[in-house]
This record gives sequence, structure tokens and C-alpha cells, in this order.
Amino acid sequence: MNKNKSGNATLSMPSASATLPPFLEAALAELLEHDALLVLAKGLGLQAVLRRLVQPCLGAEHLVLLLNTTREEEALLLHELGLAGVDDALLPPIINNEWSAAQRVERYLRGGVLIVTARILVVDMLCERLPIGCLSGVVVANAHRVSESSNIAFALRMYRQRTRAGFVRALSDEPAALLRGFSRVERVMATLFVRKLLLWPRFHMAVSSCLSVCQPEVEEITVPLSVRSVGMQHALLEVRLR
Repeated sequence: MNKNKSGNATLSMPSASATLPPFLEAALAELLEHDALLVLAKGLGLQAVLRRLVQPCLGAEHLVLLLNTTREEEALLLHELGLAGVDDALLPPIINNEWSAAQRVERYLRGGVLIVTARILVVDMLCERLPIGCLSGVVVANAHRVSESSNIAFALRMYRQRTRAGFVRALSDEPAALLRGFSRVERVMATLFVRKLLLWPRFHMAVSSCLSVCQPEVEEITVPLSVRSVGMQHALLEVRLR
């Protein structure tokens, strides 16, 4: 598996081998205790939480599915795991329609963390190519995009109908998207089969105290108006007063 490089739209975090900020460590600890939906404010480092969440599950003794990631997130995750010293053989493969059915079955049996497209996952579950009873858990990225009619919702429903073992942990850094529509959060949590909601906004005491250590430097630059711009401004003010 090649290790790609990609930009990160969130707040820049320490290197992959460094420890997380205290509030992210606390959020991760909460998430590991429950089947839960973790909602972080935008830019607080959700990608770092995702990496720390999947890294302990890379061995053959686990079988964890990572769903609903974008190509950029997948590339960044593989890059960060490589920086953390993870062997190439343990890096999560991206299982899509380029894999044959036999190749997918063989890879499922080897365990580890697998990045699987939702459509392929549903097909393999229906055809019983995936040993659902052996699943250690499922991690769902971008949980705010999951709807009741999506393939991910169907796959999670089959997962929970066949076994209550294993975890479901969901992540999102788009709190505004979870406020759209009636009871959006409740419907997303029901779709994900999680009962715990973990909220970490910027005004959370642990977050604000950590961010206050490094206050941003703000520089205000003003550009004087030209003579014509001043004339246009005066003309607009006169029109408005009339």
C-alpha cells in the first residue's frame, strides 16, 4: 500500500507520533468507553482522533471496518499511520469494486482495519462473504452524512441484527449539519445504533483552556479609499437618505 500525502482542512496537529492535546485524549477516552457518536467542533483535530482510534486495531486479532471516509481522509490516515511507524503490511487496505470477491473474502479473514465502500460491504454481507460474527467493531466517519436510506444504515442494521457483540463508534466535526431538520441528531444516532452522544464544542472548559494557551495574533490592515471611491460612497449615502 502506497502512502499518499494530502492537505488537512482542520487545525494543524502535532506529528503522528506525538501525543494528542489533553481535550482530545479525554474525548477519545470517552469514545472508547461506549458505542457513541463523537461530535467535535470544526478544526479541533478529528482526524487525529480517527487515527488513534484505529491504530490499536491494526493487528490480525481484530477485524474493524472503517466506513464513510473521503479519499482525502483515507490518504491522510495512511500517511499519518506511516509516520507513526506502522508497517506497510498493516496499513488499512481500501476495499472497493476493484477487488474480486475471492480477494475480499481472503482479506476479511486476515483481520485488521479495512476501509470498505458501503456498496461493497452491503453486497458482501448479503452474500455472507464477510464473517459478521468475527467483527470487532465498526467506525463510521462523517456521521452527519449518514441517512436512514443509505447503504451504511442498511449495513449497520444487518450487523446489529446478527450480533450484539462488537462496537459502533461514529465521528463528526460538522455540528451544524446535525441541527438541520427535525430531530436530526436522534435520527442519526438511531441509524448508527448508538445511544451515547459526546459533544466537544470550542466553549467546552477543557477545549477553551487548551486553546487559550496559544492565542492567535490578529493584524488588521485598512486600505484608504481612492478619491473616486469616496465620491461613490457619498453618492450612495445621499441616495439612501432620500
